[in-house]
Parts: sequence; C-alpha cells; structure tokens
Amino acid sequence: MERQEYLEQQVAAIASNDDNLIKDPNLKAELFTIPAYQTIIVQCKLVAEKKGTLAMEDILPALSKQGLDGLYIELMDLSYQKSRYDEMIAELQTGLSIRKAKEYIVEVENDAITFEEFQSSVSKLGNEYSLGTSSKWSADKIMVELQRSGEKLQFRTSAFYRDIVQPAKKTVNVIGARTGVGKSAFALNILNDLAERYMCLYFNLEMTEKEIYQRLMAMQSGVPINRFGKLTDKEKGFLSDAAYRFENKLKFKLYNGSKSIEGIQRIVARETRKEHCIVFVDHIGYITNRKISNTRERIQNTMIELNTMTKDYDCTVFALSQLNRDTDDTPKLINLKDSGEVEQTAHSILLLHDITRDYNASMSEYELICAKNRGQTGRRKVYFNKYNQKFSER
Repeated sequence: MERQEYLEQQVAAIASNDDNLIKDPNLKAELFTIPAYQTIIVQCKLVAEKKGTLAMEDILPALSKQGLDGLYIELMDLSYQKSRYDEMIAELQTGLSIRKAKEYIVEVENDAITFEEFQSSVSKLGNEYSLGTSSKWSADKIMVELQRSGEKLQFRTSAFYRDIVQPAKKTVNVIGARTGVGKSAFALNILNDLAERYMCLYFNLEMTEKEIYQRLMAMQSGVPINRFGKLTDKEKGFLSDAAYRFENKLKFKLYNGSKSIEGIQRIVARETRKEHCIVFVDHIGYITNRKISNTRERIQNTMIELNTMTKDYDCTVFALSQLNRDTDDTPKLINLKDSGEVEQTAHSILLLHDITRDYNASMSEYELICAKNRGQTGRRKVYFNKYNQKFSER
C-alpha cells in the first residue's frame, strides 16, 4: 500500500468513528484522492451534523446504496491510531497543496491563468488550514496598547483629510465620484500632498503616462495645462522649477499597465521593504481577474485583497471607485458601484460632488462628503481649478 493510500485509510478510519473528530473543520473531502473515502467522510459529516453523533443506523443504509457499507465496517477495525491523527491529516494537507500546485502549473502553461495569478495562487496554498498565532497580552501591555491610537497619516495641505477624515496607516480609503467629476485629479492632489513625506506608488489603469505628469506639473507649477504647448519664458521658468522640485523632493513612482491584483501586490511587497508606502489604485473597476468574470464578485475580491495587502505589507491604500450615473443628486454610499464589499472594507469613503455641474467652467465648486469613517464624518465646500488641477478651500 502506498503512503498516500495508507494515510487516507487511517484518517478515514479514525474520523468516521469518532463523534468529535468527524466535526474537525480541517477534515475535508478534498484531502482524499480515493472517491470511496471521500464519500464516507461526507456521509459521516452529514449524519453527525444532523444527529450530533455518528448514528450507524443512518450511516450504513446511506452507504449501502453506494456499495460502501462493507468498507465502512472494515474501517471501524482500523481506527486505533488516534494519537497520530493530527500528524497524518497535516501530511494529507501537504499532499493536497502539492496536487493543487501541479494543477496551477498546467493552467499557467495552457495560458488559462497569468504567471502573476499562478504565483499568487501558489503562495496561498495551505492558508485555509493555517491555525494562525495565539497570544495573551500582559496587564502592562493591555494598558499601553489600548490607550494608543493608530498612527495617522501626516497631511500638509489637504485640510479635509487632515482635520476630518484623519486616515490611519495600513488602511484602505476609498475616493468615489461619477465619471468626469475629477476623482483622479483629487487623488493626485492627495499624492502631491503626501509625496514629500511618504513614498507614493500610483497604479495608473486609466490615463496615459503623459496625462499623469501633465496634471502633477500643473499642480506643482501653477501653469495651466492648456498652456503647456505654448509656454512663455516666464511659464517655462515656473515649469522648470516645478520639474526640479518634483524630481528631487517628491518620492513618487508611477506604474502603468499592471492591471492584476497579484501584480500590484508583488510591486507593493518589494517597495515596502524599506519604508511605509502610500498606494493609489486608479481605479478598482479596472483590476482584472481571469478567474472571476462577474463584475460585483471581481470588485469584492479586489477590495478584500487590497485590505489584506495593508495588513501584510507596510502600506496605506487610496482606492478610486466609480459612482453609478443613474442620478445627478448628491452622491451617497448606495451610489458606489457594487458597493457591498467596498463599503464594508473601506476605513473611510470620501465622495466628490460637483455642485457647479458646468464642464466648461474653469473653476467649479465641489462638496467633499466623508460618507464613512472610523472616526468622524462631515462635509466641506472646496473649489477645483481645472486649469492647474488643484483642489483648494479658497
């Protein structure tokens, strides 16, 4: 008898004859490669869940219909290695991970998944069986930790974030707006504020690289974007000074083209080895996932992965999200596209409302709406200068 077959036999024998072990959440049918043992485990779990015990009068008739009652009775005589149950099921879990890894290799070779998705899938193997870590704080640590508030991001000019939202490090913060309202411009204003203190990574999934730099340079120099092709000598001086400040003072990296959550995670894992990073994702609706075609499920998965990323790596995320265009009224949380997981996961949600609603106006009045925050919520009027892409309270 081969090792895998022996392990499956022993684990099936022990678990199918023990009222407690059959309820073990780590005991799953997928651990077994032999269909007969899978069926026995499933049937025993069903009966134990229904009756609270392994009632043979229910198990045997059900297994008899599939010709497995004899095998079940044979297993009863083999359930004598209970002390080795945990050791053997751990070995079965390792075997399952190896089988799944081989399946992923075939998928990536057949171009069914990307190499980034392959790496992400392999890295997660076995996580569903992880028992985590246990801890018990001392009385002194309890007194210290419970009085310590989460470290807040330090804003220089973004008064609404500095005074109202006050996002903590290692959180996901959503910026929502309807198409064309200016959520990318607003995110770049936040980046422009934070990039002198923190490394900022901007994942650009929507605009061209040149458009990003045009907006950043307009903010830095004050030179209107529509002047870039016909600069005066004075404007050239402003732009040159801004370009120098940008190159030498702002900690910034622009990433174009990586549209998978796995690709973003790999980059963030590398960049956060040295320091805390601010990650901008513009926007979550463009994040791809070959395994999930449904838009709602894909966005839900993206939000969960971004939240996990803030816990696994030293980063804070600003995720841009589209609002539904079914109304021009003041936006609300319900207007977030596929809002369930977005609303649940986000530490804060800020909605942009264009009060002026004049796309030809050079200056528009906006309302910043902090619709969700693990702190205080609120509203504030600001102005958006479309020429230099700046949001300001004056």
